[in-house]
Formats: sequence, C-alpha cells, structure tokens
Amino acid sequence: MELLEMCQTPVVAPRSVPEIVKRGAKYLPALDQRLLHLTWRGVFTTREIAMLVGLSPGTVVRRKRRLLNRLASPIVGAVVENGALLPEGYGEVALAFHLRGEPMVAIARTYGMPKGEVKRILAYVRGWCGARRQ
Repeated sequence: MELLEMCQTPVVAPRSVPEIVKRGAKYLPALDQRLLHLTWRGVFTTREIAMLVGLSPGTVVRRKRRLLNRLASPIVGAVVENGALLPEGYGEVALAFHLRGEPMVAIARTYGMPKGEVKRILAYVRGWCGARRQ
C-alpha cells in the first residue's frame, strides 16, 4: 500500500529528461503519463511499474519505447513548442496522430471532418515543421 501511495504523489521528472519531452507528455492519456512519470522517477523496476499500471512487463517496455520515440519526434517537438503559430485546431490534429498514434479515421470522427481534411492538415504540419528547421 505504501508503494501505491508513493506513486500517487506529484512527480517531478529528473533533469536528465529534456524539458520538451516533459511538456509533450502532458498531451498523452493519463495511463501513458503515469507510466512515463514512474519511469522518470527511477526508483521502480519494470515489473513494479507493470504491477502499478496494470499491464504486463513486456507491454510496459514496448509502450515506454514507443512513447519516448514519439516524444522525440521533430514534429511533436515543434507542435509542443510552437503549436500556437499553427492555424486553429492543426496542433491538436497533429498531436493526435504523431504523439498519441490515433488513426486518421478516428481523428476525423473526433473533430468532425472528412479523412481527406485530416490528411491535408497533417501534410501542412509536416511542411510547416520542415520549413521551421531550415
């Protein structure tokens, strides 16, 4: 029980985690946020984290790797850092696709737009991100 109470206290990520990654994590679902915060804390093994979040250890490892790769994406970083410069709603669509891994059909349904519009928005954001890097 004491271990569970420790996990429910606010977590401050260690300095080794880049600030942009910490800021991007707030756009993830609660389970993924909790998984990353427990990992960043550095005091729990993979098995303990799996027990706390209710997943298998293998799933925890794969999910952490996938989440960290997505958080390290240049597109996610650009949207988290400067998403306010994008047209309204474009940042949310880009994060849904590139960070949370939602399929285009689900994004289209969520935001009430055709799938072709989601494709167009994602192409725009990719171009915007590429132009920002140059």
